Amino acid sequence: MQVFSLFGHSSSIELALSKLEQEGVERSNLFVVPIDETNETFKVFDSLHDADGLSFLDKAMALAVAFGVVGTSIGFNLKWGPIISGVIAALVGFLIGFLWSMIVIKLKRNGSRPEKKSSH
Repeated sequence: MQVFSLFGHSSSIELALSKLEQEGVERSNLFVVPIDETNETFKVFDSLHDADGLSFLDKAMALAVAFGVVGTSIGFNLKWGPIISGVIAALVGFLIGFLWSMIVIKLKRNGSRPEKKSSH
């Protein structure tokens, strides 16, 4: 029996291969070819299986909270009141943090992901 499947190289694949060997599958019956991922494009959202360690929402949320608190406190003296001014300030803080993170990510990485090192 031969089974073919495509996976990117990871430690999970190494563990699965060693488990197969422990279960009695001979090494000569296993054929593994790593997938080359050089055409990978810039991803905005990380997934559970592919994270690059950068998060653009952390700064945005922190600034949204900070601006929202300050906007709410100042809003007690404004005509619109604390709720509306707090929401507006939180939105402004979120946009500033989001744009800041996106600009930093674009400048740092120039819009592309670093190539993954293969362990051959």
